[in-house]
Amino acid sequence: MSAFTEKYGISIDSSTLNEAQNYLTEVAATGVQSAVKPTLEQLKAAAASYKNVVEVLSVQVINFENILKRQKALRKASASYNELDEYIANRTYVSDFLQSGIPQSLYQATFDFQQIVNNFLGQKVQTIFVYENDDGTPDLYDINEEQILKFDYSSRNKLVARYQVNNRNFQSALTKFTQDNVNEVGISNLKNTYKESMARFRASKVKRVMWLNPESPPKWRIMKVSAAGDINEAYAAVVLTRQETLFLNSYLETNIDTFMMKFVHYVDNISGLLQGDVSVGNTEYAIKSANASTLSLVQVINLANMIMQEDFNEDKLKELKDWYASKGRIRNKLVNSLGNTVSKDVQELMNVIESWEGVTVSS
Repeated sequence: MSAFTEKYGISIDSSTLNEAQNYLTEVAATGVQSAVKPTLEQLKAAAASYKNVVEVLSVQVINFENILKRQKALRKASASYNELDEYIANRTYVSDFLQSGIPQSLYQATFDFQQIVNNFLGQKVQTIFVYENDDGTPDLYDINEEQILKFDYSSRNKLVARYQVNNRNFQSALTKFTQDNVNEVGISNLKNTYKESMARFRASKVKRVMWLNPESPPKWRIMKVSAAGDINEAYAAVVLTRQETLFLNSYLETNIDTFMMKFVHYVDNISGLLQGDVSVGNTEYAIKSANASTLSLVQVINLANMIMQEDFNEDKLKELKDWYASKGRIRNKLVNSLGNTVSKDVQELMNVIESWEGVTVSS
């Protein structure tokens, strides 16, 4: 961070920043290592420390985002030579900022604060990465956020952190997730079901997955799927809740029907602030996949503000968690007809399957 601040003549309150970061790291680590629940006073102090980190670094983040907006304007305009020089200088600044340590410090403090909140709630949180192998089948991995995060900016010119795996960080960033006593046939069929469901989603070009309803007479079912990440989350939900035995059927279309109707359909939009995407006992699993972003910083900052209020207590935190859960809505729904949503590739697939005796396309 010092090289960046010196290069651009920036002053940062290092004393306040270091004190706040050290407190967050210490309390978060204590909760994980000794399973000792932090006190309400420690939670409030952690919220205050997190706000200190945000306040120290926010000036630089705001400046970074303003420069991104300026860059966007320069790209749209017929730039003069002077503006071209500005554009090049800004591009260098953006690159330097992303590697400066400022985003890294901000997000590490965010992770530490979230860990403290989860420790206070008495819940374990585990982040799981769904990795798609070269053959299209998935595997689950435990991840290290600090090593796997790539700092970037969104289309709205906001700082973001995305999960990214490559050949350089694969070994250090991921640890294979394992379970005992799994049903190997069910897992194998589930992997193939995921592979085919993802292939159909990508082939549709319009975020649809189509499969044959196993009921007689067989007809197409079509589900609008918000994102590939929902298919990843559904796969993780099957594995983590140990429901692979639902996929013992040898008929692929039946397995796809089970996968789509019982799992993909029920992926929701609940905030991951106080709970995971998948809950198993006292463990909350946050499910991530390639290029997924972390939780919004605004949500975490608002949580810190709430905790710092004088009348805040544990009951209010639990009420907030329940409120988020009540606001969740399923993301993926069946559609009634094919309409004009079928791409050439999917139409060819349909033509092949329709050649089988007794298959019709629903209207």
